[in-house]
Amino acid sequence: MKGVIGWFLHRATGVILLIGLLVHFVLLHYSGAEQLDPEVVIARLSSPFWMAFNFIFLVSAVYHGFYGVWGIAIEYLNSEKHRKLAKVSITGAACVVIAAGIYILSV
Repeated sequence: MKGVIGWFLHRATGVILLIGLLVHFVLLHYSGAEQLDPEVVIARLSSPFWMAFNFIFLVSAVYHGFYGVWGIAIEYLNSEKHRKLAKVSITGAACVVIAAGIYILSV
């Protein structure tokens, strides 16, 4: 059951990333240069909606990426010891990236 949940979350985060990427491109690349003004960016980042959007986008990107790296690791690592080390390393790196992202979003 554990593998099915990971597989499903990998697909779900892929959909979230696609939607987030579309929103990003429409908002920042096709809505005009005024969307990039510092005042507009600060106002957008202080909005609870955009804060939640960015948090969900961050967590989805990190989960999706690091789950993919874990999938590659289990294909190539035959030793259970190496798999455990890879799992701890990948999980630790993902936690650091999420913590850094949350810090950046909160500043």
